[in-house]
Amino acid sequence: MIKTFLLIFFINFCLILSSSSTEVNLLKDGPLLNCSSTTKIHTNDEINDFLFNINSLYPNFTKIELIGHSVNGQSIYAIHIGFYENAPRVKLVANINGKERSGRELLLCFIQELCVFHFNLVNNIIVTVIPTINPDGFSNNKQNNAHGVDLETNFPRASDDYENFENREPETLAIMNLSLNYSFVSSISFREGELVVSYPFDNFNDSSQITYSRSEDDEIFRDFSISYTSKNIKLFENKFHYYGIVNGALFNPKIGSMQDWNYWYHSTIEITAYISTKSNFSTPEIWTENRESLFRYLNRSLVCINITIDCKNENSRTFFSIGNDKTPIDTLEKGFAYKAALPGIWNVTADGDTCKSQTEEIYISPFYITNIYFSLESSLIENQILTITTLVITIVLVGFIWAYLIILKNIENKLLKSQIQEEKQPLLNHDNNHNHNHNHNHSHNEGTDDEENSNETKK
Repeated sequence: MIKTFLLIFFINFCLILSSSSTEVNLLKDGPLLNCSSTTKIHTNDEINDFLFNINSLYPNFTKIELIGHSVNGQSIYAIHIGFYENAPRVKLVANINGKERSGRELLLCFIQELCVFHFNLVNNIIVTVIPTINPDGFSNNKQNNAHGVDLETNFPRASDDYENFENREPETLAIMNLSLNYSFVSSISFREGELVVSYPFDNFNDSSQITYSRSEDDEIFRDFSISYTSKNIKLFENKFHYYGIVNGALFNPKIGSMQDWNYWYHSTIEITAYISTKSNFSTPEIWTENRESLFRYLNRSLVCINITIDCKNENSRTFFSIGNDKTPIDTLEKGFAYKAALPGIWNVTADGDTCKSQTEEIYISPFYITNIYFSLESSLIENQILTITTLVITIVLVGFIWAYLIILKNIENKLLKSQIQEEKQPLLNHDNNHNHNHNHNHSHNEGTDDEENSNETKK
């Protein structure tokens, strides 16, 4: 008994030593960063190594995805952090301008914090992080990519087909394909040069005038933007913009921006956070100022609806709208979708190509995901009946019109005959009179001839 106890104690003691030593090695040599004191600017290769090391440490809820390559062939990776594939998704990106590095370092610290200390949060959400969109720009210390193209304005504009992949840079295509493959509730792009958060539209109508460019979800954009700035004193106390937020068209109008495209294509609430005014930033300072904002933004993204639409006709495309939205949102092939929303009571309408529309009054919670389920009856039979009815009515109307035209034709013929007869009557009368006179003269002549013959006989 004593030997067994000692053996168990020895095994546990060894496990404790092993785990302690592993933790020490991770802190010293592994991917874990000391964000409260580091001054290091990580290279592209070091960022990729960091992502793979995080994935090896937390394989149960992280996944690495190669989303594309830069012009010079550098890999662009995304890390997905979350337990459940069908959870709402949030996207965080940085370094679209190659010279702006603060967002890269901020996101590395955030990845570590989320995985090590807040992994319970990813029970309800999937966070997709791309620390660098423009690795060539970073390597060359240039704003643009290796082709000299500004990626910030390389996305399809409002006047284009928003799925137009022609003449796009490879880095742009990487983000476009990522957005097409996943439905993101919200997103943030981190920039430098100001202390403010901007939201769409940057220039939706390709206008040359600087005016407020309002989207259908303008109130939601403002709410999400304030949720971020409210936890960052420098942003929130901006002297030029109330609450540290501004419409993109009033702040930095541009055509073909990433946030405009992401919103217009799939209703992603994407904002742009300008978090530093200087290139020689301090990572500990950037991390301290934005840490709470990031987690506040994640929690705000959970205030959304999860709508599932079941149409009796399985081949029908389904979509929905909230309130007075004029643009319905497609549920894609999954039959469900997430959509950021404002808390309160809203009318939610579900519809489909061959389904009966249905509207319900829904209470959207300010604290968690609101699940909504619609079961729509197929309108296919009704459509067929409507089609047959329309066809019958059309045939009947054609018949009526045809009969009406025949009647008109007959009436026209009768009138024409009557007119012809009226025109011929004077001629007939004239001929009759002429014939009558002719006959009378002929009879008179015959009488005279008879009298002459009679007289000659008497003689």
